Amino acid sequence: GAVFTKDEFKTWARENVILLELDFPKRTVIPAHIKQQNQGLAQAFGVRGYPTIWVFEANEQEGGKMNLNALAKSGYMANPKDWIADIEKKIKESREAQADSK
Repeated sequence: GAVFTKDEFKTWARENVILLELDFPKRTVIPAHIKQQNQGLAQAFGVRGYPTIWVFEANEQEGGKMNLNALAKSGYMANPKDWIADIEKKIKESREAQADSK
């Protein structure tokens, strides 16, 4: 099964992230405004295959607005250990690169 149904992923996710799932159904009829919203999100986030997983860091700005900082992008992997190691490596590299640019 998919890595996202495995207990190891669920435990990691519970401890490290807030999950948001955006569904892009192929066979299910969805309202036109949702389909248009999905197309806009797919374009904005560079989604070319499914699943595409983005990890963002949210920081509150003045006035209560949230600033999302993209840290890492991943796709499908069968093994939860491999997926977690890959995404954590990408997050670490992204944070290091951002720290170096400041």
